[in-house]
Amino acid sequence: MRSVALETTTPARSWDVKSPDAVRFGQVTVSQGKAGGQLSVSRLSAAQPTPTSASELGVVTPDLKAGPWPLGSLANGLPARHRLDYGAYLREPAYAEASVVSEPDLPTALVIGADPNPAGFCGLWMRIYDPDAGTALDARQAEAIGFWIKGTPGLPVEVKLADAKWQQKQDSLLIGPLTRYLAGGRLTGEWQLAKVPIPKTHHNLNPANLTQLVLDIKGQSHGQLRLHSLALLKAGQQMPARLPSKSAQNVGRAVWLWQTDQFLDPVLRKGILNQLQAEGVRRLFVQLSGREGGQPGEVQLDRNAWLPAIRDAQASGIQVHALDGDPRYAQDDWHPGVLATVRSVLAYNQAAPPDARFGGIQYDIEPYLLPGYFGAREQELKQGLIRLIDGMSTLRRPGFEIGLAVPFWLDSPDEFTGQWPWLSFRGQQRQLSEHLIDRVDYLALMSYRTSLHGRSGLLANIRHELAMANRLGKGILVGLETSPLPHESSYLFTGAPQRGWPQPSQRDQLAIAGGPADTWRIWWIPGGETPPPAPVDPVWHWPLKTYSVTTPESLSFATLGWPKLRETVEALEYQLQGAPSFQGVVLHDQQGVARLLAQRP
Repeated sequence: MRSVALETTTPARSWDVKSPDAVRFGQVTVSQGKAGGQLSVSRLSAAQPTPTSASELGVVTPDLKAGPWPLGSLANGLPARHRLDYGAYLREPAYAEASVVSEPDLPTALVIGADPNPAGFCGLWMRIYDPDAGTALDARQAEAIGFWIKGTPGLPVEVKLADAKWQQKQDSLLIGPLTRYLAGGRLTGEWQLAKVPIPKTHHNLNPANLTQLVLDIKGQSHGQLRLHSLALLKAGQQMPARLPSKSAQNVGRAVWLWQTDQFLDPVLRKGILNQLQAEGVRRLFVQLSGREGGQPGEVQLDRNAWLPAIRDAQASGIQVHALDGDPRYAQDDWHPGVLATVRSVLAYNQAAPPDARFGGIQYDIEPYLLPGYFGAREQELKQGLIRLIDGMSTLRRPGFEIGLAVPFWLDSPDEFTGQWPWLSFRGQQRQLSEHLIDRVDYLALMSYRTSLHGRSGLLANIRHELAMANRLGKGILVGLETSPLPHESSYLFTGAPQRGWPQPSQRDQLAIAGGPADTWRIWWIPGGETPPPAPVDPVWHWPLKTYSVTTPESLSFATLGWPKLRETVEALEYQLQGAPSFQGVVLHDQQGVARLLAQRP
């Protein structure tokens, strides 16, 4: 389907730029779905972002007293400290591809299939440090890196290690043939333990800042390797000899429901509750509805409508939590109405019998959707959100939970500068997510990915919040998406613009019109299209560069089917069963779940 030009607007005051011709950097996103296209603006700046200067990696010293130190998220039941960042490397005509699969005898294994060729090279790299936190491992107290492995019998494999200097060169140091470190002395199709010694005196490798383990695959015929449970070992320590079980206890699942009228309808409600109960759902977050109050953001509940609905849900073993949200709630002028809604829910609970009460309230606010969040209004909106949650915390009652839905990337470094999102609030310098979770009972992480492992997999995206919640004694719900999502393309533009409308080009282009105090009009013009006629002057334009492309299948299970969703949920529950903060999976949303269940084989 051919793309057409899209238009949007943005308030000039939301950006630290005097006029469109002063813009030197920007980011826009184009979403293409069944309903058509939509253009949104993420960043506009008078200067290109400057990445933080490269410096030596910080160092984490593993505590090996309690046992093996798990490396990455393929620990299969061991409490991994960080994600396992992995990938295949190759130079043609050799070929290799790495992925994570479920094994019959354990939940996950890292698999690499390779077609080695002496005219090229290929293999598997595994980063054994935390690339997001910028830390390497001080392995001077460790004797070896241990892992379980099986593969094509006779496949020649060499083991390499890298420290921070090797990492900068994108290379590694040869340690020796894999067979030297296998318990059985040769690679077979059965699981066996490998223990790769960590050199302590090699002049060209520093064990104080190890970063990478590499398996370099040789030979001339197709082969495969499978690995699991990587860990640092000190002298005398042993890897668990018994493979972990795949079973995990269901800690209780949750679902978001936005169609309040369906939940309040007795006939429709019965079908919804029966379906959710059969799938192990124990919490249901239902969008509030009722009479609008006298303030923006205020909802006054209809007791007669909610009481029988909540009572039916509790009779099905499902606890109902109130749900509401709007990006504008982060603005101070909306706070009184939002807090009035919380009081209204608490007043309802006080008057209702125990079997018809809300278990709590959750807010899905997402201020980053407002213009200027990544610009002039960032601090204003972040601090406004914290002030609102502070207000809610003063209203907390025993047995009534207050939760907040946030995206997993809230505490990630800026993708262009690498700077961490520290925020000073009332004398405390913390990341925004830590400010928030310390004020609520739990966070519902919108961790919308369909892959469990890998650089941007579910386990990689949620590990910081899980660790933070473990430390603070809070809860984490892991959110998965089941509703259809659009195809998204993110674009960047840099440098000084040209004045006037762009000429037709094969490249995508962006045009901005407006004055210093205006609402600016912005157009995305796809390659091959003529700019839309618009009687505006002045107007400036830039060529666009594609920054990233996000397919719906990578974010939502809507087209992947119920079996794939169920498999991912069960694997996630297994991997996180040892985390004290993990309170289960929450699915977005009830309609998406119903569609997938209706389509299952």
